[in-house]
Amino acid sequence: MPTNKGFHWRRFLRPGSARASKESVHSGTEAALPTTSSTSSEMHQPPKRSVEPLGPASILSGASNFGIHGSPTFNAAGRDLHVQVNQYHNKDEIDALRHDLGKLMEGRKPDLHLLPSQVLICPSPSPYFVGRQDILDQLSGIFAIPAANVGLQQKVVPLVASGGTGKTQVVLKFVAENQSRFSNIWFFNATSDVTLTANLKELGKALGIGEETEEVKKYLARNQENWLCIFDNADDDQLYIKDYIPSCNHGNIIITSRLKDTAQMASPGVDINFGDLAKDDAIWL
Repeated sequence: MPTNKGFHWRRFLRPGSARASKESVHSGTEAALPTTSSTSSEMHQPPKRSVEPLGPASILSGASNFGIHGSPTFNAAGRDLHVQVNQYHNKDEIDALRHDLGKLMEGRKPDLHLLPSQVLICPSPSPYFVGRQDILDQLSGIFAIPAANVGLQQKVVPLVASGGTGKTQVVLKFVAENQSRFSNIWFFNATSDVTLTANLKELGKALGIGEETEEVKKYLARNQENWLCIFDNADDDQLYIKDYIPSCNHGNIIITSRLKDTAQMASPGVDINFGDLAKDDAIWL
């Protein structure tokens, strides 16, 4: 008869084997000490990779078939955009998400719209400008703040003289000393129709009334504040500067020009004989 040969599980399982470790845990016995074999296996395990934080890249660029859960915060141009994100599984939904994010970021762009007082700013006079005090005194008298009981009247002042006599510098000096007299001061480059039209377009855009010359003229005709428009270097005889002046009974206009015919645009009672430099001023210069 066959005899039962008993065996012990400790003889069947070699120390350090995976099954031995498992059995020892389940049986509550003390686990075998790690052997050279197990230690070598652990040493050859691939090193763990550290996860680097993502930089400022487009996280949706080229992505497809993925899910976004929760309520993440997307950062755009230094401002937090809180977007409730649901689960998206196809390209159309991802494109829609990109579109929505683009709209949000566009709405957060800084407002680049300029105010009327921030366009066509009058330059500062040259620090070397001297003289012409007689012209400055006449301009000060013409553009004096009217009394309360005096009706409105548009004032057009042409300064006509040959080139290099200081027409523009006189105007800049007058403006620098009398800015508080006017509600707005706009300085136009009247060298040509192109430059003048471009300036009027810029002003119309800042006013929010459109970019057409006629729209700007109509606005100035409606605006009964004490504004000042300076048309500088209107020396082109093909440019009819009168076509750019609004038809109204208020407002102030200064024109610098070499064309003698421009003097005919002066308001009643305005007659400034600019002429050449006085002898004392020429000596000083």
